[in-house]
Amino acid sequence: MSFYGQSGIGKSALSRHLDSLVSSGGKADRTGPITYRHDFAKSGDRDFETLLIAIRARLAAQRIPAPAFDLAFSLYWSMAHPGEALKEYLQGTPPGRAATGAADLGSVMTDALSDLAEAVLDTSGFGLIGGAARLTTHAVRTFARSSSQKKLLLDCPHLDDALDEKDLMTLLAFLPYFLAWDLGQQQIKDPADGGSQRPLEYIIFFDTWEDIQSDSGHLGSLEDLLCGLMFLMPNCLFVVTGRERLRWADVQSQGQYVRSGPDNWPGLISTNNEPRQHLLDRLTDDDSGRFLNAAWPEEIRPPENVLTMIVAKSNGYPAYLKCAVDLCNIRRQQGLPLTEADLSGGFPKLFTRTMRGLSPVEQNLLQAAALIPAFNIALLEKLVPQALSTELRKFTERHFVEENDSPWLDFRITDGVRLLVASSVEDGQQWTAGQKQSLLTRAAHWVSTNAGAQQADVLGRARVFQAVRFLETVSAMGAVVPATAVPLIFAANSGGYRRQLALVGERGAAGQPGFAGLVHSICALEGHAPVEEVVSGSERDGAPGWMADLARVAAGRRALLEGDIRGCLNLLAMEQSSDEPEIRRRRRKLEVLAGLRSGKLEAARRELEDASVDWCSADEQADLLGHVWFWNGSFMRSRMSFAVATQHSREHDRQLELARGLRHLARVEEVMGASNRSTTLEDARELNVAVDSSIGIAQMQSIDALVAARAGHSQQAHELLHSSLERLEARSAVHDVHELCVIAALVCFRLAEPEQLRSWRAVLNASPGGPESKQLSAAVLSFLDVGGAQRHATGRVGAEFTSAVEARDAWRRVSGLQ
Repeated sequence: MSFYGQSGIGKSALSRHLDSLVSSGGKADRTGPITYRHDFAKSGDRDFETLLIAIRARLAAQRIPAPAFDLAFSLYWSMAHPGEALKEYLQGTPPGRAATGAADLGSVMTDALSDLAEAVLDTSGFGLIGGAARLTTHAVRTFARSSSQKKLLLDCPHLDDALDEKDLMTLLAFLPYFLAWDLGQQQIKDPADGGSQRPLEYIIFFDTWEDIQSDSGHLGSLEDLLCGLMFLMPNCLFVVTGRERLRWADVQSQGQYVRSGPDNWPGLISTNNEPRQHLLDRLTDDDSGRFLNAAWPEEIRPPENVLTMIVAKSNGYPAYLKCAVDLCNIRRQQGLPLTEADLSGGFPKLFTRTMRGLSPVEQNLLQAAALIPAFNIALLEKLVPQALSTELRKFTERHFVEENDSPWLDFRITDGVRLLVASSVEDGQQWTAGQKQSLLTRAAHWVSTNAGAQQADVLGRARVFQAVRFLETVSAMGAVVPATAVPLIFAANSGGYRRQLALVGERGAAGQPGFAGLVHSICALEGHAPVEEVVSGSERDGAPGWMADLARVAAGRRALLEGDIRGCLNLLAMEQSSDEPEIRRRRRKLEVLAGLRSGKLEAARRELEDASVDWCSADEQADLLGHVWFWNGSFMRSRMSFAVATQHSREHDRQLELARGLRHLARVEEVMGASNRSTTLEDARELNVAVDSSIGIAQMQSIDALVAARAGHSQQAHELLHSSLERLEARSAVHDVHELCVIAALVCFRLAEPEQLRSWRAVLNASPGGPESKQLSAAVLSFLDVGGAQRHATGRVGAEFTSAVEARDAWRRVSGLQ
């Protein structure tokens, strides 16, 4: 059902009123409909994933199970957020908090999965799922295969197909189907079996739909996904309010939405009598009168003739009535009556008089607040320091200020008023373009400084995410974003918002190489972001130097991943123009890593053993040293360094770093034949599967190939090697392909299959990586006489070993050549 009409006609008020009328209010007996309302103007949560969580959370608040959705969503989560605990994220998330109140969505979903596991597998929990430590794709799929044969999920169509789905967005778009199926099971459930006394009804309100329509018109847009959600959930009632009618049934909509056309939406066909779409007209005089009577206590209510005059001038527009109430109050404070002249000229003139009736401080507050996307009292105090605390509180109670669904910047100016503010300021009091840019820049500085990049809890991470989105908006309006935004970008990226920020910044990266494009380049480091355009765009148009510095770091990291060490070093050779510590730290780490990967092992060792190292953490330092010793053939030292790295990561709960350190430790222990290698290997496999690191899993497969070769299982070993190669090539992890060639050579020697060595030397030679990235692997292969490279037996191929002779002997020993 859709209600549409012009701005100020009362669409949002209607949405709120309907929600209030039908809401169950969280009653435990579920005697009324369950409702969820989402206002796109107020909320910063405009990604489909967050909306799904919120819709599910409202059911969780009523303790309504949704096992099929929980299972399918858990699979999606393991693919989209490798390494992040689902329960930890869901506890206290803004959408979950808003929809559930005190309910813990994380516990509801993970407890539901744990209950299923107990019934199916006869366990008291289900490993990583029941414990909610980490969701893994393998674990969820294994669990689903077991549980899908049971009665609970037996009749759920398409679940098996979803569990095999490899495309993340396809799976995400189809998740609403499972929530509808779960809801349907409850709707047909007999009250004697725990069902509700009346059919279970779920009503979902979407308000300010025009914000979604403004960025629509193409497949994959948020409106396309939400259109699909409503199509896949026919057992729910959706109430959409916005300025424009829904056009999904129109012939012109084909190609813009997956579910379009009159066959899919017969109730939305454009006719004079659309049964599901309703144009909102103005309020009647009686309704307007009731609105005004409710606006004042009886003792201060204006005379009846004044109320009648307001009703007559309003023409039934709620925005006009609200503004007239404000102006009437202002006139009363001035000791003046409200006159007919005050109400003439329509809403724009009325608002102008209302604004001019505000005190000078409130006018400044309104001009400042109308410029920025959201604010709180502390930010307003910074922007208008002359405002007293009483004036700030009074301002937030004005009719044009509404609450913003946010845990931090929790107010905003209504859209219609924002457009009127500039034209309503008296001549001589309007801010110049320079003054506006100065205010936006001050706002950017305050937000960057106060968001708190070190926030560790879920609400803190949501605060950081809102800060980055705020900075994207004000940057596009001309604000100069400070370098203190850099830690916020990385914190939001690692705090579970990488995909949302990458999608939001995509348009900026393609057509507006500013802050939004820079955010996209950071959050899509292993994708195909046009970092060259971002770098060049950050170097022109007077952009701060830190933006170009950070763009080069992003480009350098991608170049390193792709085996372009020379390209990475060329980017880092450009002098850093800013003093931002986070950029300097990341540049230095990239320089050392580039040197290590190009075979300059001695230089890297000296850098890493320097006691004054401050550009990386203790586990990163130990891990890099472990690589230095590994390629030097000092396998015992390498093992000790990796053990230190994993201990530090474990003590500080750094799961991604622990997974990385464990697989490196497992590799060196398998190469040297350590007695406890199987235990380390199992720990590494479990955690790397848990974090769903594609590169990590590929490296684990190469270690498993060594294990299979040790047991003489030739076919299994080669299958593992080629599977690892495919994974690495799919991620453009070119340098890791070079290292895989060395491991493959060890596998061939263990299997006594020297004829297979040439194919891996060919893989190295054919690699698209630069020569510097191949030097280290080529040197080790020459130690093993792969390809007849006897002239490089001492490693003189560009790599610099601590002792080339000792390295050669060590590698030949572990390959069985001596």
